[in-house]
Amino acid sequence: MSSAVLAQLLAQGAGEGADLATLRAIVEEAGELAASRAMARLGLDDAAAAKGETDMGPICAYLEEIIDDGGFLVGDSLTLADC
Repeated sequence: MSSAVLAQLLAQGAGEGADLATLRAIVEEAGELAASRAMARLGLDDAAAAKGETDMGPICAYLEEIIDDGGFLVGDSLTLADC
């Protein structure tokens, strides 16, 4: 949906007696819902992030155990720079 269509729908709703604040709230909620669905489809939602943290924890701990002290590129722990 283009912004012009959205503006037209808002004007139509306001013309039929709907409160402009209510219409804006509906648009905001619809936008947040669409963004959440898109993030979930991309695997970037909160559930996927939590699963990634759970999956990576033991792997990072293992790698930190087998890498010699001072063998990290940044600081004294495994970071993205080391991958």
